[in-house]
Formats: sequence, C-alpha cells, structure tokens
Amino acid sequence: MNVITERYIHGGTEDMSLRHRVKDGFKVCPQCLENKPVEGGYYKCGAYQTCMSWCKACCKKNKPQSKEYWKAYYQKHKEERQASDRLRHYDVSKTEFDFVFAAQGKKCGICGVSRPRGKGGWHTDHCHVTGKFRGVLCGLCNMLLGCAKDDAGVLLKAADYLESQTIVQVE
Repeated sequence: MNVITERYIHGGTEDMSLRHRVKDGFKVCPQCLENKPVEGGYYKCGAYQTCMSWCKACCKKNKPQSKEYWKAYYQKHKEERQASDRLRHYDVSKTEFDFVFAAQGKKCGICGVSRPRGKGGWHTDHCHVTGKFRGVLCGLCNMLLGCAKDDAGVLLKAADYLESQTIVQVE
C-alpha cells in the first residue's frame, strides 16, 4: 500500500476528495482503494472524457452483466429516482408532491383524469419565470401549457376559438 492510499484510508491530509482527484496521472479507486494510472486503469466517460470513479477491475467485478437485472433495478427504484429528480430540478420534495397531488384528489389539475395521459406519468407543473411548483398534471395537459408557453391569454383565445367555430365543409 502506498502513502497516498494509506492517507486515504486513515483520514490524513488526502481525505475523501482524493477519490475524485487525479494526481500525476494516478487516481485512487474508492472501491479497492488502490492508486492506479488513469490511462489504462479507468474507463473514460462524458463529453470531457473524465475517468469514472471505480477502476476497470472493480467495474468488471461488481457490475452485473444482464440487461434483465438493470431493467428490474430500474423498475424497483423508479419512484425513488423520480422523487430525487423532482427535488433536484424543481426543489419539490416527495412529501410536498404527494400532499398537493392528494389535495387535487389524485387527479390531473387541469383535465381531472385519474390515470396519467401522455408520456412519463404524472408531471410536476411549475412556473418557468419564478420556478414555483403549481401542481400535478398529466403529460398531455403539461404539454398543452408548454405549447402555450404558460400564457393564459393564448389558452383563453384557444378556448374562444373552439367555442365559436363551426365545422366548415368544402364541396
């Protein structure tokens, strides 16, 4: 074990941030705690080709190879991931989302359906100017607001248009 790895394990000056740091072409793998060369020892990913956290050996050893495993994992953790995304993107906690959704009667805030229409299940509606959470919508109603750019005037004109138009038949 080298000095850098020993400091990492025992909490010396090279602390937990070491696992993300490349120094002189080497990086400590947080899984096996070995200091390995970045070139050849780590997979590259992303637009900037930064190295992954774990070394190649740990990735191979710990990664299940089956697609079925990842599909099952995705489904099992779907709600957790959605809640995490909601919190990160809109600053809306699972408790807040569930409270508002229950207050809406577990229905879309616009059309009132109890099963989400469109893609992606229930959507977190928010004001694009203030970023404030407004309610829960189905995918189609969320798209409706998006296409109108959240402009109530456009939506009122669309409603007037629908009510005033008669079917025109061309002969």
